[in-house]
Amino acid sequence: MRLIKKLDGYFIKFKNNAMRHLSENNDGMGVVEVLLIILVLVGLVLIFKTQITNIVNSIFKKITSKVNGF
Repeated sequence: MRLIKKLDGYFIKFKNNAMRHLSENNDGMGVVEVLLIILVLVGLVLIFKTQITNIVNSIFKKITSKVNGF
């Protein structure tokens, strides 16, 4: 029983130190978040490449027809 209490105390100290260290050292969090957002956007572009191309082409066709109409 005494060993369990001792191990529990060590675990609590370890957890508190780890949490304090993680909360103080979050310099890389912004970089990771930006990289994840970029990866998601690239994935979406790859998935919907043909649809995006069709939409952009139709927009440019409308723009050129309106400009030529004036």
